[in-house]
Amino acid sequence: MKNRIISFFICFILFSMNIIGCTAPADEVSLYNIPVEFEDPFMPERTEVAFSELEGMRYDGFDEFEKSIVRMEDTCSEEGAFQELKELYEFLYGEMNKVNTTSAIASIEYDMDYQNEELAIQSMEEDSLQSEMNMLYEGAIKKVLASPYKERFSEFIGQDVAELFSDKYSDSERAAEISRKENELVMEYYQAVQQDFSVDVNDEEWTESKLYEKEDSLTNEEYYEILDAILKKKNEACVPMYLELVQLRKEAASLYGYENVAEYFYEEVYSRDYSPADVHSYFASVKKYIVPAYQAIRETKEYRSDTVIEIDNILPIMEEILPRISGEMEEIFHYMIEHEMIFLTDNFDASMNTGYTSTLPNVAQAFVYNFASSDAQGLSDTFHEFGHYCDIYLNGLYGATDAGVHLDLAEVCAMGLEMLMYEYYEEVLEGDVTDEKLERLYSFLGNIIDGCMYEEAQQRVFSYEGELTGEVVNNIFRKVAAEYGKSGTYDRGLSWVEIYHTFEVPFYYLSYATASSAAMEIWLTAKEQGQDAAVDMYLSILSRGSFEYGYSEVLDVCGMSGFDSEKYLEKLYLTIIDEIEMLLEDKEFE
Repeated sequence: MKNRIISFFICFILFSMNIIGCTAPADEVSLYNIPVEFEDPFMPERTEVAFSELEGMRYDGFDEFEKSIVRMEDTCSEEGAFQELKELYEFLYGEMNKVNTTSAIASIEYDMDYQNEELAIQSMEEDSLQSEMNMLYEGAIKKVLASPYKERFSEFIGQDVAELFSDKYSDSERAAEISRKENELVMEYYQAVQQDFSVDVNDEEWTESKLYEKEDSLTNEEYYEILDAILKKKNEACVPMYLELVQLRKEAASLYGYENVAEYFYEEVYSRDYSPADVHSYFASVKKYIVPAYQAIRETKEYRSDTVIEIDNILPIMEEILPRISGEMEEIFHYMIEHEMIFLTDNFDASMNTGYTSTLPNVAQAFVYNFASSDAQGLSDTFHEFGHYCDIYLNGLYGATDAGVHLDLAEVCAMGLEMLMYEYYEEVLEGDVTDEKLERLYSFLGNIIDGCMYEEAQQRVFSYEGELTGEVVNNIFRKVAAEYGKSGTYDRGLSWVEIYHTFEVPFYYLSYATASSAAMEIWLTAKEQGQDAAVDMYLSILSRGSFEYGYSEVLDVCGMSGFDSEKYLEKLYLTIIDEIEMLLEDKEFE
């Protein structure tokens, strides 16, 4: 998920509520039986609007917004001004929802046509404007909450919302400067990493696009020699931005009173209910059990599907399968289509090769963007994003100030739906589905490995005590990759710059690992107890969603093991080995 709504200097506070019940019920789970307990009296209701009606929207009310901010800060020190404060709040709240929405729209439109320089500029401008307005808004609300109007104002805006403005950073002006600089560096990174770098190898000029076009005519040695040369150039272009981002994020953490940058991101940005230290045992178990399972599939030599799924067939397949999972999810799917809240593309020349689900808070809608490959992976990726869409549709909190999201659970809602698809492959794909199933297992095991690998490398980078240089960072990523069995073929000490999360949302990638562990438990449940039990487990998670409850909390309620159970990971390893043997029975490979 490409999360465009994250702002590193907003305190994302989520409230852990008591969850009634212990396991998923035997009957079909209703997706509407878990009440939202976070209260925001001004949260917008869903507007029946299609995306085409929103295209081209840009924010143009900054002058009036800024005047209202000044007036609010002045008014909170005056007597008898409560009515005006209420009116100012309602206006500013609405304007923040507008800019949050226009920023998302500009970003989506740029991704649809990333070669368009005008759209690139507009997206950067909207992001910067959103960041600046958020800082002004946050500062003004905090000033009111520090005034004699605190109690009445807190009651007016909602106690839960008032809690979001608890002051945790020491210098708001510097925080705003850091946020703006981060936005600029991330945008520079995106432009750099998308370049079609040119290199000279054996007296022939190669670009990345040419390499992919000529891949079948090259030996493995030739291919990876050229790829490493391209990666070296890409790495050299992107590393300076990363080094600067590391320093900025260290400073950001210090503004919140953190010495450990990872702890800052875990607690303040991602609201995780576990610590950076808690995942170290997970790293060890993954190396012990998941890496060997991953390698067992890789050694079959034939795990890559050659099934072709045209992009026009993806949505019809989803329409066929979703009713088998949940009638309510089918209704949500139709709503998404009818309101044009999905963009599927396979046009590499025009559109950004990524996938994410964004929120459009002013209309309380979600939007799916997905670059879909023409194979089973493209289908799986679209199911993934639809899982995010359902979570936001059912559980999203669309306030002017983001109340936060538990990213691990958000990814379980997405990846769990992908793993439910495993049992339907024979129905929706033609012919033998052995390759597709092996590839799905291989992909999810790879998610776990990569999530842990990039997390462990980042923790080492941010805790490095000497002079941090590009060479040091590359060597850290290279060494950690080797520990996870990912050395060889191409240079992992160079290729890490292609993982945009590392630049835009550090320490995020771990959520793919912890979520994949939970999604694989849904798959394991299907193997042991049947598909209905797995569906119930998934819907039980989705009904709670990722906005109010913690990852460990929800998995515990749903009777699941979580990422930190070595016993579960060992059981998963043994089941996968059995599954590989069953799939490959009587199947010959060259």
